[in-house]
Amino acid sequence: MNGTNYLLPVDADLKSEMDVKLGAAINVDLTLEQTMSDAKVKLVFLDACRDNPFAVLIAVVIRMFLLQTFWIPSPSMATTLVKDDRVVVNKLSYRLHDVRRGDVVVFHRPPSETSADNTINDLIKRVVGLPGENVSISAGVVHIDGRAMDEPYTHGQQTLDGGCSQGDLAKLFTPGGFVVPAGHVLVMGDNRGNSEDGRCFGPIDEDLIVGRAFVVIWPPSHAGGL
Repeated sequence: MNGTNYLLPVDADLKSEMDVKLGAAINVDLTLEQTMSDAKVKLVFLDACRDNPFAVLIAVVIRMFLLQTFWIPSPSMATTLVKDDRVVVNKLSYRLHDVRRGDVVVFHRPPSETSADNTINDLIKRVVGLPGENVSISAGVVHIDGRAMDEPYTHGQQTLDGGCSQGDLAKLFTPGGFVVPAGHVLVMGDNRGNSEDGRCFGPIDEDLIVGRAFVVIWPPSHAGGL
């Protein structure tokens, strides 16, 4: 024989079996690595709780009573808020003052809202009508007590019926308008052409409001005040 080195062919079934075993070994190794990583994170958290329980208590109190982050699941508030944005909500705002027109608010899903994804418990919209106000919509423009609203955040989109304003809500699109009941507000999405809002489910009870969204924190390219 000459000095040439030859690579012997590996039986196809044997090679396949070897590949499977190698892949399984790699997966086990990666799973073990991830488990160890998760365990380290938990240990760091537990150490932080043990070393500074007061800080943890403060964080819990802040989330329960002061501030909370929410994820935007739909384009109904575009372009002010787009899908997957993260916002911070001030839960104390309306303990200090009344709800204001133009506020962007997070609220619990009202019982009358049945059209959206029922896995989403909280919604976000902009306050348009306040308690006792007469809201009417004519030629795509919202009027409050007979005065046309200036709504730059809709970027010129018309406010139309869309076929969901039934019963008393149909009055929104009549000259007589719809009167917002006491203790309630009328909310709409900024993306008027793609928003299931107060035109469909009516005014919401102020007790359902979680708080006022005041800043976008994620993504960085969209961060800023509201």
